[in-house]
Amino acid sequence: MTRAGSHRGGVVMHRFALVLAALLLGPFAGWLSARVMLDRSVLTMGANVGGWREVTNAPDTFAATYSSGYFMTRGQLPPPQHVRLFMRLRDDAGNTLRSDCATQIEGLPPQGRWWQIGADSRSGTRSIGSGSIVREADGAYIVTLWNMVSPGNWLALGEAEDYSLRLYVHDQATEDDGNLPLPRVKRLGC
Repeated sequence: MTRAGSHRGGVVMHRFALVLAALLLGPFAGWLSARVMLDRSVLTMGANVGGWREVTNAPDTFAATYSSGYFMTRGQLPPPQHVRLFMRLRDDAGNTLRSDCATQIEGLPPQGRWWQIGADSRSGTRSIGSGSIVREADGAYIVTLWNMVSPGNWLALGEAEDYSLRLYVHDQATEDDGNLPLPRVKRLGC
């Protein structure tokens, strides 16, 4: 074989390797970019109010498909337009929410037809709503989130993992952004 023939064979093999790499890495890169879009950039986060951020789901934007996919990959339906959704990843002291630490949510119920507090983690979604929550004598509620059994309102979480909190308020009656009672979130111990 001549030098020109071996050089041409090397170029062909190099091009073949590039095409093969593109075919193998392309779907992975597409999947990864879709996951990042689903997890980070499709839900518009509003102002931070007491550690809670309001999430808006705008179905008439270019990201509507990703916005719906964000909820559907978690086994949930996107909230309707008349439902307000608030989320948080840390307690009031700035600690990451972890299932191996007892965390307490405490507050007054919002004036909505229906509301729900939930925790989302890799191992699943747990929630408690206005129809099933036990309230204190003054109308306030206290919910404990932990991976160990707790008295009262308790959301069972998986083993040591991070989670996010969410609060849905359906058909808000009279509150505006300034006086919607958002609950306090504090770590009790680890």
